[in-house]
Amino acid sequence: MKKYIIAFYILGILALQGCSKFLEEKSETNFTTSTLFETPEGLEKMVIALYPYERGIVTKGNPNGFLAAHLWAERTTDLVVFTTGDDANISRFTSPGPGGNIDNLLFSPFWTHRYYLIGRTNEIIHYGKLLGDEAKASVAEASFWRAYCYYGLWSKFSRLYLTTEPVTKDNLGSLEYKPADSADVFKLMYDDLDLAIEGLPLEQTADNKGRVSKSTARHLKALVAAWAKDWPEVAAQVDEVDKDPTHSLVTNPAEIFNRSDLYNVSETLFALRFSQERGGGSGHRIGSQYCNIIADTKWTTQVKDDGSSVRYSTDNLGKQWGLAFANSYVMSLYPEGDKRISAYYKPYYTYQNRTSLITIPVAQEKTEHGITYYTTSNHTGSPVPVQIGDTIFGKDLAATGNKLDRRNLLPSSLKLVDIWSKPIDADNGSASYKDVMVYRLAETFLLGAEANMHLGKQDRAAYYYNKTWK
Repeated sequence: MKKYIIAFYILGILALQGCSKFLEEKSETNFTTSTLFETPEGLEKMVIALYPYERGIVTKGNPNGFLAAHLWAERTTDLVVFTTGDDANISRFTSPGPGGNIDNLLFSPFWTHRYYLIGRTNEIIHYGKLLGDEAKASVAEASFWRAYCYYGLWSKFSRLYLTTEPVTKDNLGSLEYKPADSADVFKLMYDDLDLAIEGLPLEQTADNKGRVSKSTARHLKALVAAWAKDWPEVAAQVDEVDKDPTHSLVTNPAEIFNRSDLYNVSETLFALRFSQERGGGSGHRIGSQYCNIIADTKWTTQVKDDGSSVRYSTDNLGKQWGLAFANSYVMSLYPEGDKRISAYYKPYYTYQNRTSLITIPVAQEKTEHGITYYTTSNHTGSPVPVQIGDTIFGKDLAATGNKLDRRNLLPSSLKLVDIWSKPIDADNGSASYKDVMVYRLAETFLLGAEANMHLGKQDRAAYYYNKTWK
């Protein structure tokens, strides 16, 4: 009997030891509140995490990049023609219907996304200031991000909650959220950007390429000041950016966007980096929304490296989605011979399908919905055989038996297209890894032109305007 009692006690002791160890908190990743909030290295990690989180907008709302296309490509403007109902609803300020589709695709995801970032920046700034000079750089960068988030929210909604205090278990029940005075929002953005300008480097190191710099913060402050019509502040910030030797305009506009790594362009003040390498994001579909679907008419083909044939070619920008395009008004603003027409747009395509040559018949006049147009571009009086490399037009689709689709008639955006990281026959939600341009030096100079015009300094306004014009 004694041996059973002893065994029972031994088992009891072992059980108690096991429970004790089970209740001990163990971090599997070595990231805890103490390592993140109480060390400069931890705060630096939190700052770096802001970039991929912002990049994650490409999957917010829906996997097709609808939200990202509106934020970073400014889709809903009077310079764009749309081929989707959701875009039209936003631009016309009409109701999306009882399902609230626009709210779920755009407004709610953007609001919650940016306020989440604000919460993280509040933590970095609060705990960073407690660490003093050791965390000064992290506080400066987080201050930029907080101003960036509030600027994005204010320019979209105007009526905001203003919060600068980190949420903790101690204040969770006492925090009060109510609409803030716009003057307070602008004061915070000014103060944050002053901190960012003071603490950020003029140029990031090679390892930190893509992170914001002093001129990025100055550009954002110029934007904020322009909303406030504080023209002297806009002009002052632009003048400082103009002195920055690390950024310059690209002489040939065709070279600005003709690559995937936009963060390496001298004009780039801020670009969100994407990469197919580990940690480079999930990819996006933004660019293909702004490009023609001409390849879907089977007018183009290309032999891939493995010998297989696909009906898409690099010359015709590969497979695209075609949802939003520059309208006829914006195209009319470019004078004849302007380098930007061919640098930023692809208005025409060439025939590339060697297995199926076509003949374009004589144009025929048609009238639909009170509009008269010609069904082809052939006005010669006799059929025209098409050769490889010949220019083709969207209006020729009707002549060849294909459905007439306005997405074949409109100019594609070469700013957004990706023919480097995206396979020519791919068009899914994560196919492209081209960087997204957020702030560009040319925009800074146009802000300078506008500010100096308001200040009555016409010579200075012309100085900045001519930088981009030339």
